[in-house]
Amino acid sequence: MRSAIKLLYFSMGFFLLSCGGEGEHPLKEEHYYLEEVHKEWLAPDSIGEVFIMKDINGISSSFRMTGNNETFGKSWSTFLGINTRTSYTEECFQSFKSGFGMVLGISMRANSPPHGDHITISLEQVDFSYDFDFETIYSLYTPFGNKNLLMTDKGYEAHDDLEIMSTVEILDSLLTAYGTYQEVLHFTLKDFNNYWIDFTVIEIYLAKEVGLVKYVLASGISSERFPK
Repeated sequence: MRSAIKLLYFSMGFFLLSCGGEGEHPLKEEHYYLEEVHKEWLAPDSIGEVFIMKDINGISSSFRMTGNNETFGKSWSTFLGINTRTSYTEECFQSFKSGFGMVLGISMRANSPPHGDHITISLEQVDFSYDFDFETIYSLYTPFGNKNLLMTDKGYEAHDDLEIMSTVEILDSLLTAYGTYQEVLHFTLKDFNNYWIDFTVIEIYLAKEVGLVKYVLASGISSERFPK
């Protein structure tokens, strides 16, 4: 019995030494990068740069980029308190604010398999996250309520009967009053419609390598990107 205990202690000691003693040196490092084709959904603007949105009544609103960051999030896997794996995940964050106080956010994060890269877009308190690989909205946040799908090793599942009704489709092109855009992500809010007010954002259009090009309010008023 004592021999078995000594062997166990020796094995654990060897494991600690091989891992650097205090777990500072993981056995394995993994890096997850955003696919370049997905990063094209980020806006090409620079900090302080402005774009204009004009509504159907001719009222203009300027959006200024206030933040644009790219980083690698860090996470760990441990065994017996020892760091056995460190993961670095590419993340991008962009923020804008309009002259009327409307806030726009665009962020992206690489995900480990089987989940794909995902984009999160928020505009005037309507926030959704979309997985490009599964073509699924897996989280939705609004002033009226939130819905989240359960992330599994096979994708996403609804839980507590909270199915997300809102949709995302990728349009080949979009024609507006001021121009035509290719490859446009179109989000349509279809949840909590009994609680909407006139100023609720119910549609968002984001064009590749451009950014926000159109949005629609529950009142029916739409705003479109005005050329510089």
